[in-house]
Amino acid sequence: KRLYCHRYSIHNCVSSPTTVIAFTVTPSSLCVNSPSIVLNATPAGGIFSGTAVSGSAFTPSVAGIGTRTITYSYTDANNCTAFKKSVVSVIACATVTTKGIQEYNAFNCQLYPNPNNGSFTIKTNVDLTITLINQFGQSLQTFTLDKFNNQEIVVESLPTGIYFLKARDQMLHQKIIVVAK
Repeated sequence: KRLYCHRYSIHNCVSSPTTVIAFTVTPSSLCVNSPSIVLNATPAGGIFSGTAVSGSAFTPSVAGIGTRTITYSYTDANNCTAFKKSVVSVIACATVTTKGIQEYNAFNCQLYPNPNNGSFTIKTNVDLTITLINQFGQSLQTFTLDKFNNQEIVVESLPTGIYFLKARDQMLHQKIIVVAK
């Protein structure tokens, strides 16, 4: 806890530092595709700040993958400000199946083969826009599966590594493993 005093009221802060802040981001680890979480701290009436913080909400998809620090600041009746920091990890999470075929919320999406040598097929029964993301959370390519390509697309020539498919409109999160050719 740190105290900062304004308007020459340092004597009040030093002699009676009464503000004790209770603040921890819970949970401390979130998937990048998780919904926003509500931040809570006491005493009430302070201000949350940090990357992807809006009001009292933290949004992992806005923060992106990585470790983020959120700060809660509170100013008491003596115009002394105390703050406390808490850390949250935003990670890439994926739903993985051993067969490479997964069903999500009343639509089917198939990815095969998985693992593969850098070439694979994505097939779905609905119009869908999918983004291919590398293991660092960087968007590499976006695919639109619709009636024009019969909701099927072939991806080729990916280098060895781990990739993810993500669809904004549907709950699709698929891990792709590309092994050496």
